[in-house]
Amino acid sequence: MGRRTALGPWVPDRPSAVWDDKMFWLGTTSMTIILAGTIRIAPDRLAELRPHLRAQVENSRAEPGCLDYALTEDPLDPGLIRVYEHFVDEEALAFHRASPHMAAWRACWPELGVGERRMSSFDVSAYREI
Repeated sequence: MGRRTALGPWVPDRPSAVWDDKMFWLGTTSMTIILAGTIRIAPDRLAELRPHLRAQVENSRAEPGCLDYALTEDPLDPGLIRVYEHFVDEEALAFHRASPHMAAWRACWPELGVGERRMSSFDVSAYREI
């Protein structure tokens, strides 16, 4: 199934995954996926959004294949939420996207005025602790 690591809560047990002196190399058939970006909400609605942020982060981090998940308020730009997601593969990302808590997260957006979603996806073949 998987195991906990210093880089995240879960790394797959795959023959293509190799540790080499704090470097996690994935074979040519495996890549992790990082999604990074932002969403925006009116600063006066942040207090209403915070319970939804917490629920989304808690539920996402508990998913199989989620290495890291963060939704953080930008300290210099009120109302800007920075998004960081890291998954072991496309299957884990698909599981996340189809989850009930993801549907609930997206369902609260119109009522709270969440918008200006900007996201990018990065395929990662190797990474290391620095």
